[in-house]
Amino acid sequence: FLLFGFSLLYIEYGSFLFESIARMSFSSDSIISLFGFSFVFITLLFKLGSFPFHQWLCDVYEGSFVTVTAFFSVAPKAIIFAIFIKLLYVFFFDFLYFSNLMIIFSGFLSISFASVTALYQKRVKRLLAYSAISHTGFILVALACNSLDAIKTAVIYISIYILMTISVFSVLFILFNNNKMPKFLINWASISKHNLMLALSFACILFSVAGIPPLSGFFSKLFVLGSLFFDGYLVLPALIAIFSSIGCFYYLRLIKMFFFSDQNKTIIWTGNTSGRVEVFTSVLILFITFFFFNPDPLVDIGLLTSLSLA
Repeated sequence: FLLFGFSLLYIEYGSFLFESIARMSFSSDSIISLFGFSFVFITLLFKLGSFPFHQWLCDVYEGSFVTVTAFFSVAPKAIIFAIFIKLLYVFFFDFLYFSNLMIIFSGFLSISFASVTALYQKRVKRLLAYSAISHTGFILVALACNSLDAIKTAVIYISIYILMTISVFSVLFILFNNNKMPKFLINWASISKHNLMLALSFACILFSVAGIPPLSGFFSKLFVLGSLFFDGYLVLPALIAIFSSIGCFYYLRLIKMFFFSDQNKTIIWTGNTSGRVEVFTSVLILFITFFFFNPDPLVDIGLLTSLSLA
């Protein structure tokens, strides 16, 4: 799809240089360029794992090692979103109305589909995969506002999402180091009785991922909903808030297993690790917990990044 889209754009503009395409696209409304843009756009949505191109994500999450899953859930996604923003707001600005429809469609359905489908998951990695699909949807709908503030909101959300994702996988690394990686949700039951600090730390991270105030995950979603509201969208933020509330259930269900379930007989202990992962996780949890006291540095970074992308 990507190669075919670039081929169509070359047929229309006679160049592979983004600067040349950006200059000529303002005077072109050819159906060939529209199809070329659509194929490139679909490819990026596929690589981001958004609806309806998400089918591969869950299986890849489930079938990969924890280290590999952690890597491609963080690094490629940030890079692809940077390319996505650059293409959308600079080189294909002429197709912004058409792209907005695709972004809203893909973003909203990513949130709603992932929030509902994740309720039926019993494996940890598949749950994280649907969580990633939902967060991708939030970033996409933030970009539908067509403003510098929208890019800033998306950059802030991506930054907080990356830190929360690293926090989740750092907890998994603690267990993976001892070859006790729990694959099913039921394996996490009653871990508070064996390792209370691990249970409390992971619960704090999951509360943030779910968007519970006053943690950083709440503010990232609040920024997105605020951008949509001030841009004139009224129904869309309300629907997103409803499905996001539904999505909180599968995080709360896992936290409930930590403290109130006795179905697990496996002892999870982390006393044999070097301690570096635990220190790193503690720093990330401090950021997640105390973000609301001083969010200005990250907001300033988001503004500078948005200026460089736009």
